[in-house]
Amino acid sequence: MRYAMAVVFSFVAIPVFAATDTWTGVVSNVWSVAGNWSGSVPAAGDDLVFPASGMNQTTSNDLTPGMAFNSITITGGKYTLNGNGIALGAGGLTLTSATAFQTMNLPITLSAPQTWNLDSTGFFIFIDGSTNLNGMALTVKYANNNIEQWPGVIAGDGSITTTGGFGGPILQGANTTTAPLTANGPVFVRGSYPGAITLNAAVIGLEIALGPGATVGAVTINQGSLFLPLNPGGTATAASLNVTAGFPLTSLVMTVAGTTPGTFSQLRVPNPGTVTLSNMQLSISGGAVDTAVPVGSVLTIIDNQGSGPINGTFSGIPEGGSVLSAGTHQLFIVSYVGGTGNDVTLTALGLARRRSVRH
Repeated sequence: MRYAMAVVFSFVAIPVFAATDTWTGVVSNVWSVAGNWSGSVPAAGDDLVFPASGMNQTTSNDLTPGMAFNSITITGGKYTLNGNGIALGAGGLTLTSATAFQTMNLPITLSAPQTWNLDSTGFFIFIDGSTNLNGMALTVKYANNNIEQWPGVIAGDGSITTTGGFGGPILQGANTTTAPLTANGPVFVRGSYPGAITLNAAVIGLEIALGPGATVGAVTINQGSLFLPLNPGGTATAASLNVTAGFPLTSLVMTVAGTTPGTFSQLRVPNPGTVTLSNMQLSISGGAVDTAVPVGSVLTIIDNQGSGPINGTFSGIPEGGSVLSAGTHQLFIVSYVGGTGNDVTLTALGLARRRSVRH
């Protein structure tokens, strides 16, 4: 009797692990040259490492546009990453404490939720290329009190959360994203950010600082300060302002250095935005020049263009109450029904140090 033996071949998928490619730059500055890497030319899914020892640190990505990498890590040196855009995976972006003044010029599209660990000892990190959130959650973690220059345009849906105390981004571009930004440290806006910004400052006094002409979405301050354009002033626009806690957790910081537009700080809230102050502190500086504002001058510091009233007041300043500016010691009367009837205005009374009391 003959027996037929059935031979079964089982095909098992063997996982392909991403490689770690370390930049050497010994040949040139382009990514497609194998001699510029410790292994081979990077492939999709790899982790890219740029060390202090790498040569030609102004690099150019000439690989396929949009190629996806798991992570980018810079461990030293002063790199500028130019060239074709990439997709960045869950490994995110890491700049270790040995780095300084890194520049990311290549466009980045997020392909997974991720964290950017910005631990550079240098004061500035530059994100000059565009960033497409692509519906992902981005956490940006700052260390060493770093400030991140972010002139590149941020686009796409998703969310941004910043952590790490005193570090934070300077948003300079004409951003198009409506992603909510939740900040646990400072945020500086010199361009536009259409998304809502919420400040939960890890330390009292950290701020959202708006530059002249800055435009942002709805601003919520749970703890921290709102700095309006300072020295000499200017106008910024927010979709709404909602302050949830009072002084000492929250404050509004502004400048009065004159009466003409651009010489005092103003927040414009377009219709149908709302304004809620909730007993935040009002702090006024005199700007760079110790100049008295003419007595009787009326300055609109919050231009509420909606139909609703101002909700709440500044800490210790009821309707008709007074506030003294720092440095110049100018006295102002505060109204919450000024302007068109629902604006916050200051009426100048003169220099307090020149006012005397006769006995």
